Amino acid sequence: MKKLFATTAVGLMLALPISAQAQVTADSDTMFYPTVEHAVKASDLIGKRLYVAKTEVDTSAAYTDADTNWDDIGEVSDVVIDLNGDIEAVLVDVGGFLGIGEKTVAVNLSSLKMIPDGDDADDYFVVLTGEKAMLEAAPAYTSEPAATDDATADATGAKAGGDAIEWSDITSEELTGARVYGPSGEDLGEISEIVMTDDMKVGSLIVDVGGFLGIGEKPVSLHPADLTLTRDGDDIKVHSAMTKDQLKKLPAYEK
Repeated sequence: MKKLFATTAVGLMLALPISAQAQVTADSDTMFYPTVEHAVKASDLIGKRLYVAKTEVDTSAAYTDADTNWDDIGEVSDVVIDLNGDIEAVLVDVGGFLGIGEKTVAVNLSSLKMIPDGDDADDYFVVLTGEKAMLEAAPAYTSEPAATDDATADATGAKAGGDAIEWSDITSEELTGARVYGPSGEDLGEISEIVMTDDMKVGSLIVDVGGFLGIGEKPVSLHPADLTLTRDGDDIKVHSAMTKDQLKKLPAYEK
């Protein structure tokens, strides 16, 4: 079933997955709620750190800081709901360095606990019982159908040669100047710039497409999640599912 993504603009209310259900203050014959007690807004949940605890967390204990036995595994990036309006999962960005190599995994909402912050009645810690390695080994979340074997081979660059590598396995120096290849192995252009976000994560990669000897090239912005990497000897190759014609239709990147 196709998914819908909740954003910070959505006033979605999440019931706390702990002992009691959220108490709703409203008339039973109305569709509007003056307030929802003991609830968490999606807009507040997004951006929260997710902690993994190896043992069950005592929800009755007063936590003023994250417990020293909790592992900070990543950040909540979104909430997934289905077309019936039911909450399916919380998306968490785990791993990576400076945003490179991050993987997004979908965690069942019922597996999470929101532990009240003893210093702030309006704040809480998001905790999952388990092992850090459990999330690192979890499959990456995608909203698209699984790719066919041929499409996967194209996307990973297998047809263009080289061994698949992770973003965390390369440096920005290696990445700058790397060639970008399309689904059929055609040379699309070169990475000319790495754009960082305010929180020092890789926001986009600027690829110079087309032209001849640097003349007539068009810089376009691509997100790292839409690209894959291979290493062929000392060469780093970047692979895109888009063709050169598709890239040329993208708006030109402007600083």
